[in-house]
Amino acid sequence: MGNMDPITQEIEDGLGELFSDSIEISDDYSARPDFRYEIKTRYRYYRKLFSSYIRTLLQKNFTQILYITLFEPPTDFILSFKKQYPDKEIIVLSPIIGDTNGLIKTSISFDFFSQNHNHTAHVYKYPKTDSNITVYGIFSNAFSNAKSKEYFNDIKCLSAYLKCARIFAKKYNCDIVHCEKIPFYLGAEFETLWKHPKKVFQTIEDISRDSDMYEPFWAFINIANKKGIKRICKDKIIQKCIASLFQKNIDDKSYNIKECLDFIYDNYLNFRLTIDKNEEVTENTLFERLNARILKLYPNLFPNGSKMYNPNYYTMQKADYWAVFSKEYYKTIQNNSPSLSGFENIIQKSGQNNNYVHYGYSTPAQSNIRFNFNTDNFRTQRKENKKYLIKELTQDRIATKFTDNKLFDGECNIHGYLDSFYEAPLLFCTFSPNVNENGIDIAIYSILKLFERNKNIQVIFNIPNGYKNSYIKSFIDFCESTKGLSGRWVFLDGIINLPQFLASADMILLPARKNVGDTLHFEAMKYGCIPICNNSGIYSDTIIDIFDNISTGCGFKTDINLNLSDDPNSVFLKTLFKALNFYVDNHSSYNILIENCMKYNSDWTFKIIEKYNNIYESLI
Repeated sequence: MGNMDPITQEIEDGLGELFSDSIEISDDYSARPDFRYEIKTRYRYYRKLFSSYIRTLLQKNFTQILYITLFEPPTDFILSFKKQYPDKEIIVLSPIIGDTNGLIKTSISFDFFSQNHNHTAHVYKYPKTDSNITVYGIFSNAFSNAKSKEYFNDIKCLSAYLKCARIFAKKYNCDIVHCEKIPFYLGAEFETLWKHPKKVFQTIEDISRDSDMYEPFWAFINIANKKGIKRICKDKIIQKCIASLFQKNIDDKSYNIKECLDFIYDNYLNFRLTIDKNEEVTENTLFERLNARILKLYPNLFPNGSKMYNPNYYTMQKADYWAVFSKEYYKTIQNNSPSLSGFENIIQKSGQNNNYVHYGYSTPAQSNIRFNFNTDNFRTQRKENKKYLIKELTQDRIATKFTDNKLFDGECNIHGYLDSFYEAPLLFCTFSPNVNENGIDIAIYSILKLFERNKNIQVIFNIPNGYKNSYIKSFIDFCESTKGLSGRWVFLDGIINLPQFLASADMILLPARKNVGDTLHFEAMKYGCIPICNNSGIYSDTIIDIFDNISTGCGFKTDINLNLSDDPNSVFLKTLFKALNFYVDNHSSYNILIENCMKYNSDWTFKIIEKYNNIYESLI
């Protein structure tokens, strides 16, 4: 062994004593269980090391995102995202409404089953624009004949489009599917079983929206596949109810259950209108039995045995990650989940796979307004816009139909008028006809109280198709019949040139009860129109009350959330009084308020984009 130092020799002697009673090491030792265990352990170690390396490579190569939306492509978001991460590609998918003129037809087409019938879908590609964003559209008779994309609030159109979107997502080679405000994208309870290799990220506007709820039977016959339809057609109780509904409306002795179901589907909303009036007790009972039977046959389809179907429940349950657009609303979800339509279990189970993400808004350069202005000359130019608008909405202009057509996008019915010689704060309200959700009742109450107290104001209401709503019509009729209100209000029933109104009005009223994904206040502030809003959701996140911070304040917020108040009308009216007094008594400070609004940065900042990217990365 040669000469060893004393320490090495001592170690050798110790090892000799340790193994003196052991068996001799030979080739058969490799057959021992301990040795095999060691080999397996090392194999698992190297396998995990190799898998980790492959996952790292895949994550580095993650590039493809499919962005599914119902509305216009999120151009600002995509351009801002690609600017920060040029190696990642985002393509957009949306439904085609109307014809396909000017679109490029691709080779992708497929059949799908929806609304009790087989349909065919074709995929088109939109021509490239200056933004260079790839946009695909899906055309199908199941939903492309809708009058507008607002009709996609109806589950009938929405379910058909989403079936097509799922098929397209399977065919398209992407890593992540990002769905914007689209419920139950993965709610494919009746689709063929298929493990989705793609990760799905859902941005949700409001998980408790009443407008997204449907009756179980109506929901089922829209989203079921052939297997589901066959099952309910064979059920004795459903057969009896469907036949009774059919015979009650059609005197035909020869029929089959499928024909009955098609007839009920085509006339469902008419039947329900009758039921809502409580005129036909028999039909009401039959539909309640159908709802109850669907709940019994498919208990997992409807959470907590609810008689209403909320698609967002399945959105949150099935998506790999979900987020809402407001930090304030996200806190509400976490703190009040039991009261949000039975979502508590889903929120708890999703754990770390949910959060909030802010929504950016990039306003283009001022356009479609009479007098352009900036933070240097708004004191004079905004006044010129106001004078121009009021002049165009005077009694003589309206009566002679001489109002500038540039103020409207198409036909607009006008009620009332403004007085061009009446110096007063100009208040502006623009809503969709949903009275409760938009807080139209709160706005009307506040305006009537201001009129009643003879406050010095003029008001512009814009609600397309609003005159058809009985509540709104009664308000207009009251204003028209009250002589003391002449020249102080105007109601516009049609699509308007929004920038011109925002560039002219002093304040915009935003009493919406649900405003999680609303961006109207961003656009209003860009034009120096001061928001008066409910202290909730995205308004709480992004609007700073001028009384809280004079240097950065950009609006007026209610003291508390209107949804949590016993008397939301009084709360909002108090805030409106505060804003009007500020306008009259603090003219110089009001100019500071306008300037703060115009300087407010609502763009897709790096901080916002980074949060989206972090979610994408975590999904992979």
